[in-house]
Amino acid sequence: MNHLTVVGVQETEFKPKDSNDLIKGYNLWLGEERKGVDGLATDRVFITAEKMNGLTIEPGDIVEISYNKWGRVQSISIAESAGASVTQKKPAAAGS
Repeated sequence: MNHLTVVGVQETEFKPKDSNDLIKGYNLWLGEERKGVDGLATDRVFITAEKMNGLTIEPGDIVEISYNKWGRVQSISIAESAGASVTQKKPAAAGS
């Protein structure tokens, strides 16, 4: 599994074109060393709030992401926290 560096976190929500259900989650911008790239190559990954499971991810954290057979995020974990410790907390409610 690749270790990816979190370089940005954005809380977001949207309604899919084919549904009225509101999907809440996070855009994570992740960096990794890649052949032919000076510095870090970055990619954006969307992860639902449900799959975050109350995990707090911050820039500088090193994460591991596993994908299902369709290429969608199955789970995420913190391999190394940028802070003093890895914390688990529920995301803040909208409007707070």
